[in-house]
Amino acid sequence: RREDLEDFQSGLDFILDIIKPRWVAEILYCLEEDSSSFSHLLEAIPFLNRTELNRKLHFLMERGVIIKSMENHRSSYRLTKLGKDLVHIFHHFVDLAEYHHKKMA
Repeated sequence: RREDLEDFQSGLDFILDIIKPRWVAEILYCLEEDSSSFSHLLEAIPFLNRTELNRKLHFLMERGVIIKSMENHRSSYRLTKLGKDLVHIFHHFVDLAEYHHKKMA
């Protein structure tokens, strides 16, 4: 049972290290439907500046959550399988929050 708990904690730590930083959820949400350019992401997410967006995109690429593609001298970003799975989980979080928030109101 202790090994199960250690595996559980290790898995949670892995995911939380990715989703915990500010702006990550917003970036992934914006990439859910389609790939997006840097400038589109910057416009889509209020209060996010260029420097921080650049840092977060590199952070997400290093962890295999998004990939950068070049087409016609333009770069775009899109979700990997891991990124798609994380967004899927975000939707469950939102559903859970809505359900329990309504029960508590």
